[in-house]
Amino acid sequence: MRVRPGGDVTLYCDCVIPAGSNVAWFRNCSHENQPPFVITYSEIFKEELPRFSLTKNASSESYDLRVKNVTENDLGLYYCAQHDRKISDDGKGFVLSETVYRYGNLTTRLSLTETASPCVTASTASTLTPPDCSVCWKLLEIQQLISKEV
Repeated sequence: MRVRPGGDVTLYCDCVIPAGSNVAWFRNCSHENQPPFVITYSEIFKEELPRFSLTKNASSESYDLRVKNVTENDLGLYYCAQHDRKISDDGKGFVLSETVYRYGNLTTRLSLTETASPCVTASTASTLTPPDCSVCWKLLEIQQLISKEV
């Protein structure tokens, strides 16, 4: 999903979150200086992440993630999971607690759109960097196929 810098975006979760369970959102980044990051209801409730909010999606019984004022620091691959705490007895008198995640199938890559000047002229158009390099490679491949056929 592409968004303009400073824009707002809603990321959709495909996990059904039953009563008594929680949702967790994960972000994996391709930046080496940006560690993966987990967003849970408690961080949002404590207002530790003021630009993030969870919205109940009644049609999918899940919680979508709203990101306001998107910056380069928000970029990455997002996905959600049902988040529960499992309490068990180890048989030796100790109580064990572990976090259990049930992941959905939906992932969303958040990226920024390139903003070009509204006054693009023929002389400056050739110097603009295309926002999506995969499109350039596909166009190059098509051009090479056409050249071979001619």
